[in-house]
Amino acid sequence: MFLVTDKTNGSWRRVMKKCLVLILAVIIAVSFCACSDRKNQKMFENDQRIAQEKIEQVLDAVEKKDSASLTALFSKYSIDKAQSFEKSVEELFNYFEGTIESYEDAVVPFVEGMEEKKQKQEMRLMQSTCEIKTTKHIYHLAIRFYAINTYNPEQIGIESLYIIKADEDKLLSESYGSNVEFVPGIHIGIPNE
Repeated sequence: MFLVTDKTNGSWRRVMKKCLVLILAVIIAVSFCACSDRKNQKMFENDQRIAQEKIEQVLDAVEKKDSASLTALFSKYSIDKAQSFEKSVEELFNYFEGTIESYEDAVVPFVEGMEEKKQKQEMRLMQSTCEIKTTKHIYHLAIRFYAINTYNPEQIGIESLYIIKADEDKLLSESYGSNVEFVPGIHIGIPNE
């Protein structure tokens, strides 16, 4: 049955006020969720774009065998920590055969972030994988890079790059790099295990 109130003692007004407050709270909550979803969607799209651009830069440098361009994509930290970085660049150029026909992202980029607004510090570590089809082989590529790192600016850039021919990879059920311990530098022919 309907709510029956005595309009003279004000209880009807209290009920109406409570209903109005409840309706407004629901509207505000829904609008905050929608704004949060839009913000998250924009951040996700931005992360995808950043990861895709980084992979395209790597592929362009590798296909052209442009040592300077490839090296410029890596962080100073990675170059300093890697053993024989220049040699690994040449090994990568020798390993990668054919002309790129296509590439496809294997998974959505993994992003780890940290932000301290009081200290104005921010870090965005991204990991992305893709499958590259050339005129000679299919390759799996995984990169890990810092898009932003105000804590340690020397780490901005690619930290690790792993590449393997698809027919040499052992664990094809998972995206390449999912079982790899990312070590600074360029790593060739290391299978998922």
